[in-house]
Amino acid sequence: MIRFQIIPAQFKINSRFDLEKLATRESIKRLCELAIQATTPKEYTLIFDDLTDITKYGVNIMEKLKNHFIIIAAARRIKLEHRTFLSNFEKIELHPLSRPESIELINKLSIPIANRITDYEAYKNRIWEDTQGIPLYIIEMIERLSKEPRITPETTATIRHTASKQEIDFTLPLIVLFSSLMVLRYLGNELGDNAGALKLIGGLGLIVAIFSRHIFRTLKRKFV
Repeated sequence: MIRFQIIPAQFKINSRFDLEKLATRESIKRLCELAIQATTPKEYTLIFDDLTDITKYGVNIMEKLKNHFIIIAAARRIKLEHRTFLSNFEKIELHPLSRPESIELINKLSIPIANRITDYEAYKNRIWEDTQGIPLYIIEMIERLSKEPRITPETTATIRHTASKQEIDFTLPLIVLFSSLMVLRYLGNELGDNAGALKLIGGLGLIVAIFSRHIFRTLKRKFV
């Protein structure tokens, strides 16, 4: 536990009630300052299970804590504008499990519900295909299926873990579309006065294509 003996008298902690009262009265920033005052550098390890949605205020707090505590944090991604607190972190990437490892995890987690699974091979294959070896998704998928009275192939076909699906990048199709619209402009020139609509559509495509680099840059999600 964090020691508070060096905290000023007005923050003296004698019981859990005193600690809860202090936590309620003081701001998060002030609580972090008190925690730093009450401990020696690298004396304690702080564990954060998910910093994916960390805010700018959270970044400021982390920048204060990282130089005093040992920090272990997990995140699926961090926005580029929030990466400043990661300067002295060691990045460890956790890759999805292989198929044999995934099947082993599925087998162990499915023991309590094995008697309700009508087609075990179809069940395992379905979970593997839907989660692609991501342990968290495998666990969540099995927890969801365990709520069903009977786990049939029809059940596994209707229950999906949509978060495991990768986002589709439409950048290339859009480039092809804009390029095709630009062709219409030149085609309209060849057809003469009767191709005003083609020229208009092609001209709009040309304008969009000119600014497409900035559009794609704006729409692109930026994470580390």
